[in-house]
Amino acid sequence: MSVDEIVDGLDERTSAGTHDDIDWMSYKTYTDVISRITRTIMLLLIYLIVILVPLIISLEIIYICFPVIREKMDEFIIKVEGKGIAHKALGFSLKDAKKAVEVAATIKTGRSALYYYTVNKVKSIMFLAYILAWVLLGATDLIDMVVRLTSGLFEIVIGAD
Repeated sequence: MSVDEIVDGLDERTSAGTHDDIDWMSYKTYTDVISRITRTIMLLLIYLIVILVPLIISLEIIYICFPVIREKMDEFIIKVEGKGIAHKALGFSLKDAKKAVEVAATIKTGRSALYYYTVNKVKSIMFLAYILAWVLLGATDLIDMVVRLTSGLFEIVIGAD
């Protein structure tokens, strides 16, 4: 059995499907690459969530609990925003803490800023946990959905010989 016979046999088997004009080996390779890229992106997003959420929560609690640090952080944010460096990242990371301090200072209900912060953050974390669980538990379904969405494109590109 020669190499040419093996290649011819593989070619006959892969083109024996309903679409004779599609190169099934290339199609399989492309879909494997798409699934690998999707898995990598999901893994990176999960790592970012697992690392950044506790870090941001710690900074926000420090911002709420220590007025001296709050003043210094506000001065730093004003200085950074004035230069236009990382404007959105700093403002976004401390948004809940700033809002909680502002609400606690303006409303005289006897509740602390930590109470308002906890209520808002629990809602956010529950939503994040729901999304994270959906991604982790439905990872194969999500990857299959991406492969199905892109498979039509590859059939058109590969099949147009």
